[in-house]
Amino acid sequence: MRLAILSCLALSACAFALPPSRVEVGRTARPDHNGTQIAVGGSVGSMLPATKSRFELGLGIISRSSEEASTETSKRGVYVDIGYAVLNSEHARMLVGFRGEHFGGAGEIQAAKLRVDAEVLANIASGGAGGGGCGGGFGGVVGNFGLGVFAEAGRVFGNHMLDPDGIGWTASAGITVRLPFMGGVAFSSNSAGCSGGDSGSSWFPSGKSRDSGGSRGWSGSSGSGSRSR
Repeated sequence: MRLAILSCLALSACAFALPPSRVEVGRTARPDHNGTQIAVGGSVGSMLPATKSRFELGLGIISRSSEEASTETSKRGVYVDIGYAVLNSEHARMLVGFRGEHFGGAGEIQAAKLRVDAEVLANIASGGAGGGGCGGGFGGVVGNFGLGVFAEAGRVFGNHMLDPDGIGWTASAGITVRLPFMGGVAFSSNSAGCSGGDSGSSWFPSGKSRDSGGSRGWSGSSGSGSRSR
């Protein structure tokens, strides 16, 4: 992290990127405890429009904190999601699928669950570029913003489960937030000629636009004014 920041300072340029992702927060229950579940990961469903693909594939990290006899414990693991949209439209869909989870370390456990998601979506594809003689940048946003709810239930396997065979049940429910791909590059010049008013130039992605002929336009702004091409 420090190296990346120092490199940006030395080169007077920085790049950033957020992959298409999904964040979820909810409550979870098992025979031995109740707790809070948080998961963050990449998601195909956050990139493609709902009308273009019915399939969901996700991979990420998951954390569970539990309250057991006034003692709070937490475990971290990984998950994989596979789903299919049984109902979908341009701005809403319902996914039915499978989730597998693995929590390592002491008290290692695995879980296999059926899952249902219902969500509303807004697909966006926009970008922009701009700047002055002493700096500028470009960036874009592609994918789905979304808000939804989920419910899942299944079996959990671990030799510390209450069941003598090391098998128990688990169930979770909560809310989800989808974020699209976001990325860009910003740069500036440290040359002597940039000590004037143009040194404060900035850029802002302003999105795609279409004129009557269907051509795409990109616009940006800088410290010396705005321009388009």
